[in-house]
Amino acid sequence: MDVIALINKAKGYLLNIIIIILAVIIASNNYKAKVKNMDLLKDKLSTELKRNEVIQDISNLEKRFALLKNSINSKAISLIIDSLSNMAKSSDVKIVLIKPYNEKRQNIYTVFPFELVVYAKSYHEIGNFISMIENSPDIYIVGNIVMTSNPKEEEDKVITKLVLDTILIN
Repeated sequence: MDVIALINKAKGYLLNIIIIILAVIIASNNYKAKVKNMDLLKDKLSTELKRNEVIQDISNLEKRFALLKNSINSKAISLIIDSLSNMAKSSDVKIVLIKPYNEKRQNIYTVFPFELVVYAKSYHEIGNFISMIENSPDIYIVGNIVMTSNPKEEEDKVITKLVLDTILIN
């Protein structure tokens, strides 16, 4: 009986060992699956964080664009005239005529052309005035210039006709 009891006892231990080994294998496989799932979630989190950064950058760029668009579009005819008058005064040029033309609508912007006639004592003053126009923070495009000289006059020796365009974003 001792041998049979020992065999039965060994069977019980063997069965327990097999169950423990199976439990360890199942737990190990379950752990590996959870680690793999955790890695996938970490990758997904990283991707989502990068996506959020891109969305935030786009949002910031949209805000900057709106501000720039508003600053460009803040031009009214009176502001354009004031701006040109200030530039003319600082370059010793007299504005004789400002004549607006019909606007030209494009897809994303509108061009507002106008004619400007100015008098000056010298070509140098006209050059300074045009330089100030082109360096203005507002968008002005000098399209055409016609300069004539009037040597008989003391004050207004140079008569200049300019065609300027200013732009608004639609």
